[in-house]
Amino acid sequence: MFLPIFNAAAFTPEAISDIGCIVPISLLTIITKKYTEVEIIPLSLEGSSDRVLAKKLAERLDVNMCDIIIDNNKAQDRIVFIKKLLKTDNIMNLSIGLGINLLANITAESNIDILFLGQLADEQFGGYARYPRILSEEGENELKESLKKDTLNAYRKDFPRDEKAYSPHVEASLPYAQTDLINYSLQVPINLKINLVKDIRKVVLREAALKAGMPEDIAYRPKKAMQYSSGLQKFVKTWLKSQEINH
Repeated sequence: MFLPIFNAAAFTPEAISDIGCIVPISLLTIITKKYTEVEIIPLSLEGSSDRVLAKKLAERLDVNMCDIIIDNNKAQDRIVFIKKLLKTDNIMNLSIGLGINLLANITAESNIDILFLGQLADEQFGGYARYPRILSEEGENELKESLKKDTLNAYRKDFPRDEKAYSPHVEASLPYAQTDLINYSLQVPINLKINLVKDIRKVVLREAALKAGMPEDIAYRPKKAMQYSSGLQKFVKTWLKSQEINH
């Protein structure tokens, strides 16, 4: 389980982790800090709870945290740029693109070379809320097809969006997008991805995180997507509505 991730992390001269996908990113942080300095950057708009969680995580994992709160004026300036860059009005794409762009900007301003992102951890290990429903109603084979389809769609749709968002500022590392790890994840039994009885997703990643030294309350914390926990989705909706009124 650790080998493909280890190869990505071990030779990175400097790395940074965001708080969006807490279990995958925390697992990478535990491994990477053995070889280089790691700093956690929470994507914190005013009123976001992510900053509190990031501080707790940084203390538990004994790493530094970049304690920056993004004010609404800065987010508003960036969203105009992101909307033009991505050429979309889709709320989810704008929210994720804005979040990654803000993280990349903070990373560059902090003189850190590489931004670690947890893309594909959900698609490979059953992290999305719809996956237990598919497993329960349609069975394992249908879920396997959905995971495979979502992984391919991420390469076609999500990765180009994300690259446009971070590339103006910094290089990104996507350890969970390695071919070796993807091939490995396809062989992982479904019961090690989703436990319907206990309502747990990404089971194998959580167990790996526990064995790597992550506290149980963090390893088994329910998933909450970055665009929601950071307040970005709400911010983008409000901003789009204001644009409609003004025009």
